[in-house]
Order: sequence, then structure tokens, then C-alpha cells
Amino acid sequence: VVRSATIELGARRYLQFEGGLLHGLNVDAALYRVKVENEPMPYNGGRFYLTAGEVQRSGLELALAGYFGAGVTARLAGTFSHNEYDRYVIDSTYLGAPGATADFSGNDQAGLPGRVVNASVQWQPTMLSWLSLELGAQHNSDYFADDRNAVEVPGFTVLRASAAAEKAHGGGLLMKAPIAEG
Repeated sequence: VVRSATIELGARRYLQFEGGLLHGLNVDAALYRVKVENEPMPYNGGRFYLTAGEVQRSGLELALAGYFGAGVTARLAGTFSHNEYDRYVIDSTYLGAPGATADFSGNDQAGLPGRVVNASVQWQPTMLSWLSLELGAQHNSDYFADDRNAVEVPGFTVLRASAAAEKAHGGGLLMKAPIAEG
């Protein structure tokens, strides 16, 4: 049986400014801790799954959105976390060697970067309110691809640019179509 306990503390605030370049700022922040017992984990290259004894994830999530004049919005969001196997021992059944064990307790959890940061700037011209143009980037820090923490995936950054057209219809329906993405 998989069991999970989550604790999260967060705050959300909108600040409005009179005059100046910045008109408004949304701030969202949350601290969290998740402890999972018997979490299903891929093993042996994903050929089958077993349950890790105990996994813990804790961190901070932060998001800022600044609203400027002339239809410009800037966003910055990040997750800063520590993801670790607290108790994770594999026995001989999975290792194919009688009496052998592999203890991954204390290792970083596979597949989860400790830092993910997104930044973007969007422009929605006041004269063409149906059009939006956006430039952005996402950075993921290094992380391990395996439970043993032997295969490290280097950090990487993805850049993006997009243009979209959107039109509001009756009944709350909003249609949005990408014009170009890259």
C-alpha cells in the first residue's frame, strides 16, 4: 500500500502600483514536504517496478508575474527542491544474486532536478488584443537518471518563442491558436 503525507505552507499576494513602469505584481510562494512510503519505482531500465521503502521531497516554489504598461507581462517561476530516498534497499530477488542487497538510501531520487526555473516576457498589443507574442526560457539543473546515482543528466536550458491569436466567444469560450512556435 502506497502512503503519502504532505505538508504545504503557501502565500499569494497581488500588489498594485500607481504610476511608474510596473503596474502590478503577483507573488506566489509555497514551502512543501512530501513523504511517501512504498512509492512505485521503475527498476532495471524500466523493465519492471518495485516499491521504494521511503521517499522524501521538500522544497520551495516561487512565482512572480509583473504587469507593465503597453500589454507587457514578465513572469519568473522556480522550484528549488531536495528529492531523496530515505529508505530504499533492493534485495537478491531483484539483483539475481542470492543474499545480495543494494542500499540506495540517501541517494537523490532519479529523474527529478533540484532546480527548475522558467522566465518569460509576453506582449499583447493594446491595438491588437487578440495577438500575443512571447519569449521564454526554462532551465533544469543536473539530475540523476538512475537509483544508483551513477548516471547524471547534465543541466540544460530550453529557449522558446511563440505567437498566438485568441478570440473570446459567447458563453465563456476562448479559442486560442498558435501562429508560430520555436
